[in-house]
Amino acid sequence: MIVRRTLCIAVLLTLAAGGAQAQQTPAASASTSTRYDDVSAYRRFLIYPHQQRAHEAMQRGDAARAMSEFEQARGLAPRSVGTALDLATAYQRFGEAQRARGVLVEQLLATPADPRLLAALQALDLATAKVDCARHDSPVCRAQRGFEALRSGELQRAEHELEDETFANAPEGLSLRRSLAQRAIHVGDMPLAARQFEALERQGALSRAEGEQWFNVLLVLDRPQRAQALQERGGLDAAAQRLALAQLLARRGDWNVLAGYLRSSPPRFEDETQEKAWIYLLQRVVRLQPSLLREYRPRTPAGRRLHAGLVLPQAMHDAQWPLAESLLQRLPQNGFREQRFEVALQRARHDEALMHARATRDAPGGAASLDVSSYRLLEAGAEAQAATLLMESYPFAGTADPDPLFARLAVLAASHPEAFGVSERVRLRTPLQDAQRHAGQLRVWVALHDCEGLRAAMGGLDGEAPAMAWRALADCYRATQPGLAQHAYAQAHRLQGDADSARALAYQAFAAQDMATAMSVWRALPPEQLRDEDLLAAATTALEAGHREEARTWLQAYAAREGAVDAVNDRYWWLVARAEPETSSVAVDALRKAIAIRPDAAYYVALADVQERRGEDEAALRALLQAQAMTPQDAVLARRIGYAHLQRGAVGPAIEQFERARASMPGDDTLIRQLMYLNQARGDRMAARHYAALAIDRFDAEQSDAQDIAQSQQRFALRRLHEDLGRRWSVDADLILGDTTSSAANPIAPGVSYRSYFQAEAQYRLDDAWRNERAGGLSAYARVFAGSGRSGDVWPTHAPMLGVGLHWKPWRAHNAVLSLEQQAPLDNHPDTRGDTMARFSYSTAFRDRYNQDWRPATRWWATQNLYLDLAHYLRSSQTAVTADYRVSLHRRLAAGQTLEPYAHAQFNGLDRAHGAGFGRDVRVGVGVRWNVWYGESRYDAYRHRFSIGVEVQHAFTSYLPERNAVYLTVGKHW
Repeated sequence: MIVRRTLCIAVLLTLAAGGAQAQQTPAASASTSTRYDDVSAYRRFLIYPHQQRAHEAMQRGDAARAMSEFEQARGLAPRSVGTALDLATAYQRFGEAQRARGVLVEQLLATPADPRLLAALQALDLATAKVDCARHDSPVCRAQRGFEALRSGELQRAEHELEDETFANAPEGLSLRRSLAQRAIHVGDMPLAARQFEALERQGALSRAEGEQWFNVLLVLDRPQRAQALQERGGLDAAAQRLALAQLLARRGDWNVLAGYLRSSPPRFEDETQEKAWIYLLQRVVRLQPSLLREYRPRTPAGRRLHAGLVLPQAMHDAQWPLAESLLQRLPQNGFREQRFEVALQRARHDEALMHARATRDAPGGAASLDVSSYRLLEAGAEAQAATLLMESYPFAGTADPDPLFARLAVLAASHPEAFGVSERVRLRTPLQDAQRHAGQLRVWVALHDCEGLRAAMGGLDGEAPAMAWRALADCYRATQPGLAQHAYAQAHRLQGDADSARALAYQAFAAQDMATAMSVWRALPPEQLRDEDLLAAATTALEAGHREEARTWLQAYAAREGAVDAVNDRYWWLVARAEPETSSVAVDALRKAIAIRPDAAYYVALADVQERRGEDEAALRALLQAQAMTPQDAVLARRIGYAHLQRGAVGPAIEQFERARASMPGDDTLIRQLMYLNQARGDRMAARHYAALAIDRFDAEQSDAQDIAQSQQRFALRRLHEDLGRRWSVDADLILGDTTSSAANPIAPGVSYRSYFQAEAQYRLDDAWRNERAGGLSAYARVFAGSGRSGDVWPTHAPMLGVGLHWKPWRAHNAVLSLEQQAPLDNHPDTRGDTMARFSYSTAFRDRYNQDWRPATRWWATQNLYLDLAHYLRSSQTAVTADYRVSLHRRLAAGQTLEPYAHAQFNGLDRAHGAGFGRDVRVGVGVRWNVWYGESRYDAYRHRFSIGVEVQHAFTSYLPERNAVYLTVGKHW
């Protein structure tokens, strides 16, 4: 009875101790704060790591590690009850009861009144009570037998004890199984260890550390599927574990399984070696899953370098430039220069590509990369960067064969001369000593078309340079300075006097207009060395030099050569025509043959020249039109055709040709004014006004603000023309108040004498169809006029009349007007009656400089005018004639204002009806008036004029009673 009670107590104590051990963890122990209340916080901080590792070792049955950690904790706090209880518990659990007792007794000496120590000793005594375990199968006895078997190395016997399910599930059984697993691992019995871990898993007692051991055991046993299943349950995803499983799959050759396993998120690697191993595994399955390696994001510098080294070549081969760029961005900037260069080129970041090309070039042994880098830059369209790279490396001293680099530099110089600034050209000017590099240097200057630079690189015009250099210099100067080009060709011919250099000199001398030199070269060449084109060139030179006979000799030699029938071409006939006299029919026939072989605008123009000299104007015009059909954009030809039409009197076709010419020469002032005058002559007022505005614009654009008198007057004339072309209506009003009856004839009512009179006339220009290049146009008008009457009143209000009629200008070049007017009274005065007046009037200032218009840039100017008037009244059968000559002097007062003193002499004649005789009136007058012009704009001259003045007249002979008169004159023109 006592023995049974003792066993029960021991079992309960063991269970309690095991449960405490199972529940107490270093991170969360319920009794830590009370068990270690006799230890300072600092000591607890030192003890804590040992406690943690000891409890983890106890859970996985690692007795040595557990006891060692508790012993170290005891050493840090040797007077603590807690460290004594922990160490005694570990000794007791792993069969070291005597050592457990010694620890408790030692602590009792220090803290004799601690009840925890007394309870622990009592429990230890009960647990170690003498029991004959050979005949008992209690958990304690089975545990004792099992641990004895472990100590003796009989692992199978220890496993046999665990076959009892009750014991296996007891704390003693779990402790034994854990110890058995650790012992099996120690001796290398991995299947036995795996069985223990599987049993612990079924019992739900497998700790995390034991799970990690089981995972490693499964890898050793080559059971990847079971290891992966265990790993997927969680807690076994450390980098080493993931990597070990993946490497096992790789060793087995399970590539599909490995690819699937690697598809999951990569682990958190502990060092670069682990990540590199993972990347190598990704490379192993790249054929099955290429995206795994491509999309992987390395975390360590070594991993990034390895990953880029594996992925970057394929990405660049497949033109996956965004991927390649993202890979390079993860790497240090000083690596993978060539790849960075290529990616930058493909992404059109040319400056960045240049930076990488420089770094590659400047690296040890990097001079050889210059050829490839510059070529790739040029190929990618980065001409400016390629030029910069090459010029930085000029003169390519570290390159064995500089010819490709010089050739590339020459290509860049030809296509992008702006990339070669002042500093670059200064470097290129210094002649290189090495012959090969000097030749390349000269090629660059030739490509730059910089004759001065080429000459400097050659050492000057007096330098010792090979014939090739002189030829290059000549080619450079040929277009801009033909004289220097001829000198260079002459030097090349002097150094290398072959036929090719002679030809080049002859052609250049011709281009430089040095016909004597060209002729001497052609004459010096043996006929057999003259090619067919050389004979034609020699004939051309002879013609330009005026040696027609010699030109015909060369042309005959050209035609006499074997195959001459096939060789004779249009150029030959063209030269034959030029070699003949200017009016020769042979020239006409030769030009027609040239045209038959190859129609060309120049041939048609030449034919027109000959035909014009022969007087065949119509044929010449047809030839010019044929030339224009071939070169419709030739403005010079269109202008010539326009003048040809104009000479024939065809204004419309002339305007068409001039407009075609102006489309290509919009700034040609002559064409603009020609079109202005021609449209005016044709009667197209709107077109003429448009060209007048253009002429004003051109005049303003070309002239400065400080214009001289002639320029100002020229601009004013254009504005006056523009204003006149835009005018349809004009209104004139005149008023004269006198002290006596005078003006035996006047422009208001010829043959009628007034003391005072008034008239207002409105005139409208009719359709432009009435105007042409000869006639000036037709106008309709209406006027109202009145006089002072027989009583000689001051105010002209008597006998008002209405006149309606037409004005016709038969000549554009003369101010002559034919008028027909019907007059009707506006009141019932007995002295007035209707009549019809036929009238001719003519006015001239003899020269434009003497007309009555405003002068824009003159302080004083003189005017004159001769006015002739002949009028006949059909009903009253009276005829009146007037001749008036007037001179005046304008004094400018302000802009648009003048004071005008004047004098005039007047003859009036009146042929009265019914034989009443012919009356004469001859008088002179002097006066002064104030003129005001106004209403101007940019394009229009003054539109309106107002005048007021005083005049004194004296009649030498007259049919009027008064010989002297004084008048106030007022005039207004709108």
